[in-house]
Amino acid sequence: MSNVPGHSRPRHSMALMVLAAVLGLAAIALSQCRMVPDTVTGLSLAAPGRLSARSSCVRNCNDQYQDAFRAESDRHQAALRECGSDQDCRAAENERHKAITEHLD
Repeated sequence: MSNVPGHSRPRHSMALMVLAAVLGLAAIALSQCRMVPDTVTGLSLAAPGRLSARSSCVRNCNDQYQDAFRAESDRHQAALRECGSDQDCRAAENERHKAITEHLD
């Protein structure tokens, strides 16, 4: 009975109709795009403020770094003086100073 001519036609046309309906719904769903601003994440690649504001920020940062570096150098020299001729103390202080200055960078 399955070999009766025209028997598979309704199934084939039904599958085509379902496929057409799915494609139509997909086309409708995908065409509903809307424009969004360039900063979807809220982050902007544009530089904030003027050049002078940025340069003063960099200058302040550099000043703070130099102050911290000077303070660490002064602390290191004072600690070495306290160590005197104790080589273990001096080696430990040199390692401490190295770790601190690497952290500053």
